[in-house]
Amino acid sequence: MPFDDPAAILSILSAMLTPAILISACATLSISTSARLIRALERVRELTRLIETHVRGVDALSDERLKLLFYQLERVVRRVRLLQRALALLYVTLGSFVATSIAIGLVQLTNTEYTWLPLGLAMLGAALFLLTCWLLVLETRIALATVRAEMDFALRVGAEFVPEDLRGRLRGRMSKRR
Repeated sequence: MPFDDPAAILSILSAMLTPAILISACATLSISTSARLIRALERVRELTRLIETHVRGVDALSDERLKLLFYQLERVVRRVRLLQRALALLYVTLGSFVATSIAIGLVQLTNTEYTWLPLGLAMLGAALFLLTCWLLVLETRIALATVRAEMDFALRVGAEFVPEDLRGRLRGRMSKRR
């Protein structure tokens, strides 16, 4: 490979930087996944405190509220596990895309026929990225289910305190959700 040819060198650098877009996407998704994981863990701690308070009898909750707390706790634990898996996969995906970039450079520098290596690493990274996105979709569905359960509970409990002129609308919304 002639190192005095600027076009050839720029071609190699361009090829090596192509995975940077995917690396950037993984990094952005890693940051948001970490934030989601932190929020889910905080929710587990909050639910645990509420359940412990109820069990100790300090602030007794209704049976319906306690069932909701256990339902939410179960779902949030599932969310945390999915988020942990997704975050771990994102790190492996990042490594795969960085390895792709390095492999492109090495194949070009050594002028070898191992072009399958960067392609394989890029395909692995793309597959892992797709799997991570699927895990995050599952986690989002669980989060939505727990929020809906809490909203339904709040509407049922709060129905008796709603002003008379709003009760009809509230009943209509509750019947649509079922």
